[in-house]
Amino acid sequence: MTAEQQPEDQNASSSQDTGRPNGETTVQSILKQMILIGFVAFFIAYFGYLLYEILTGGWILTKIQQNFAATVVMAFAALVALFVVLLLQYSAGQIEFEVPGFKFRGASGPVVLWVLSFLAVTAAIAASMLRPGNGFRAPASWRAAAR
Repeated sequence: MTAEQQPEDQNASSSQDTGRPNGETTVQSILKQMILIGFVAFFIAYFGYLLYEILTGGWILTKIQQNFAATVVMAFAALVALFVVLLLQYSAGQIEFEVPGFKFRGASGPVVLWVLSFLAVTAAIAASMLRPGNGFRAPASWRAAAR
C-alpha cells in the first residue's frame, strides 16, 4: 500500500459521518436525541402532574403558592439553559470558548455554558420578580394565600 492510498482509505472511513458536527457518530447523535426526548417527556409529565394537582386542589397547590419561583420558575430556567446549549451545539458544533486565563473545550464547554446560561436566566427572572410593578407578579389570590 502506498502513502497516497492510505489517506484516501482514512477519508473514506471518516466520510460516513458527514452532516454531523465535528464528526459526531451515529450513536452519539441518537443518544443526544434520546436525552432531549427524555427531558421533554419528563417536563411534560412533571407539569402535567402539577396541572392535575392544581386543578384538583391537591397538596402541591399550597407549595406552589408558597414558593412559586422554586417550584416552577427554576425548572423552566434549567430547561431554557439546556435549550440554549443544545441549540448552539447543534448549529455550531462542539462548544469551545476562552476566557482570559481559561480554555473550555470538550465536555467542559457545554457544562460551563449551561451554568452561565442558567445564572443569566435566573438573574433576569429574579430582577423582574423583585421590582414592584415591573415584570412578573403573582396573582392576588396567591399573594393572599402566602400571607
